[in-house]
Amino acid sequence: MAKLPFGKNFMHIKKSTEGTSNEISFSVLDAKKNSSEDSAANSPRTLSELGKVSLFTMPGKQSGEAAPTASGFGMGRAAKMKSPQISSGGATLGGSAEVMVRKQRRRVLKVLNVAAVLAVLGVLVFFGGRAVVNFMERQETSQHALDESIALLEKTDAAFVALDEAIAAPAESNQEQYDQVMVDLSAAASRLDRAANSAEQVIAAQDNSELVEAAASVKESAMARKDLIEKGRTVLVTGSAAKMATELVEQAWAKALEGDELARQAATLLAEDQAKNLEESTKLSTQAMEAFQVALDLVRQAKEAFPRADYSALENYLGMRASAQHNALASNAAIQEQDRAIAEANSAAYNESEEEAAKIAAELPANPAQPVVDRYAEIGGASDQAYQDARARAARADAEIRAFLGED
Repeated sequence: MAKLPFGKNFMHIKKSTEGTSNEISFSVLDAKKNSSEDSAANSPRTLSELGKVSLFTMPGKQSGEAAPTASGFGMGRAAKMKSPQISSGGATLGGSAEVMVRKQRRRVLKVLNVAAVLAVLGVLVFFGGRAVVNFMERQETSQHALDESIALLEKTDAAFVALDEAIAAPAESNQEQYDQVMVDLSAAASRLDRAANSAEQVIAAQDNSELVEAAASVKESAMARKDLIEKGRTVLVTGSAAKMATELVEQAWAKALEGDELARQAATLLAEDQAKNLEESTKLSTQAMEAFQVALDLVRQAKEAFPRADYSALENYLGMRASAQHNALASNAAIQEQDRAIAEANSAAYNESEEEAAKIAAELPANPAQPVVDRYAEIGGASDQAYQDARARAARADAEIRAFLGED
């Protein structure tokens, strides 16, 4: 049992009081009483006289004496010296009563001191027990918050797996898959915010160092995953735009080849028999011009989807081919109307446009979408690296959480 927080002399009941200055010695009182009994026989006023004469009207009272009280403690020192008979009897009775009162007082004080000690101990036990209960409740609350934050992290795993797959193999993903990944990432971001908030509650409570350390790892993982979402979105958006632009350019080039074939057929028919094949040649030239215009529209859509690539060479080429067919149609119309001058002027413009288009075509890459691919590689490299950095950060935090859970 722990020692009481008091000194050894806090309650000093003395075993022997004889000869001390602050206590009435029982041995001195006894000696004094014995001596007074010897002289009391010759005293004219004995204790038996108390029944005859009132203490309050004691005869023979000298001037200046103090009247005694009913208890016998009103006697002054001057009165004792002038009347030894009265003072000796009074001292004997008064001293015994005073000792009893003091003994009772000491017992009361002792009881009160013990009660005070017990009261203090009770208060300490009460508040100590309450503190333990509060601490355990806070521990339980922190553990619950930590478990909740880890569960929220786990619910975002599937979204990040899909994100990884989409980024690792963009050619195998379509726009519908990209859109679904984006929706899942938005839901994951909301869960990550909640996970970070729950972890922050544990960190702020500071109730258990192990829980605080685990909560810090959870918060770090949540923040790293949010950063991963942002970096992943950039990669996906950029990749999706580049992929769409590439597909549009490939469609445009397919239309351009279709228009080129129609233009060749129209020119051949007109060269073989102008009068006989004029109408058929006009029909083919019209189809060729429409094909080139469709191809040009597709290139412009690609430019809107991924504006960072350079489409100018392809646009100029398709524009020249469409313009050449427009001149061919104008020439055929003039021939039909037998307007030689207009027919020759439009025929010259046709040839000029075709020659210019041929020069541009000679400078085009084997893959018309190469400008898109090159530009995506240039700007996408930085985005990919940022994504990989955020991914590594999240992986480190996740490893710490698994270690806390004992899963490693």
